[in-house]
Amino acid sequence: MVRYRELRTIAQLEREFPYIVEVPIPPGGLGRRLDKLEAWLAIRIERKDFGRWGRWRDGRDIAVWAFREPAIASAFQRQVSTIVGPPVSDLPSASPAST
Repeated sequence: MVRYRELRTIAQLEREFPYIVEVPIPPGGLGRRLDKLEAWLAIRIERKDFGRWGRWRDGRDIAVWAFREPAIASAFQRQVSTIVGPPVSDLPSASPAST
C-alpha cells in the first residue's frame, strides 16, 4: 500500500497554484499571526483551492501560500501585510510562479 500517494512536488504545486505569496519567517516564528492567517483563509477559500509549503532561501525560512486565482492571492497578500507587516522587497508577492 502506498502511504504518500497524495504528496506532490513543489513544481507540481506551483503549476496547480500559480499565484504565490511568500512570507519570510521572523526569528521566533509567526506564532499567533499564523493562526490569524489560517483563519482568514478558512472562511474565504476551500482547502482544495490553495497550497502551502515552506522553503529555505538566502539563509531564511519562507512560508509559501499559493493560489489558483490572482484575486485571492492579492487579497491574502494584503492580509499578510496587515497581520505580519509589509513584504520584504526582495521576495515576489502574489505573482505567478516562474516555470
